[in-house]
Amino acid sequence: MVTTDFFNPMVSGVQSVSTSLGANQVGEVPYACTVSGIFFSGLTTTTAASTNTQTITVFKNPAQTGIAASGGTNTGMTCSITSGTTLGEKVSCSDTTHTVSLVAGDTIYIQYTETNTAPFIKDGIAMICH
Repeated sequence: MVTTDFFNPMVSGVQSVSTSLGANQVGEVPYACTVSGIFFSGLTTTTAASTNTQTITVFKNPAQTGIAASGGTNTGMTCSITSGTTLGEKVSCSDTTHTVSLVAGDTIYIQYTETNTAPFIKDGIAMICH
C-alpha cells in the first residue's frame, strides 16, 4: 500500500506531514530563484521484514482557495530512497538534473509517498534555490 503525504518545503525543523494537501503544506517563495537540486536522506530507526521506498516530488503553483489546495504542476524534480530491513541503515538520493524556475509569489509543495510504514525512516530534505 502506498501512502501519500504533503508538506511545506519553506518551513525548517520538525513538522507534521498531512495526508491531504492544504494551504499549510504550501510555501510561498519570497524571491525569484532557480531550484537546482533537492537532496533526500534517511536513517532506518526500526527493523522490519520488508523494505520501505520513499519518494519526494516537487510541485509548483497549486490552486488555492482559503485553506484548501489542489493540483499544481509536477516539476519533474523527484528522488527516491529505499531502506533495508536493519536498524541504523543510511540511505540518500538527489536530483540535480531537473531545475525549477520560481518568481516571488510562486508556491511550492513536496509530495511524499512511501510503500510501507515499516521500517520507520527518519528523513531529511534540503533544496538549493539560487
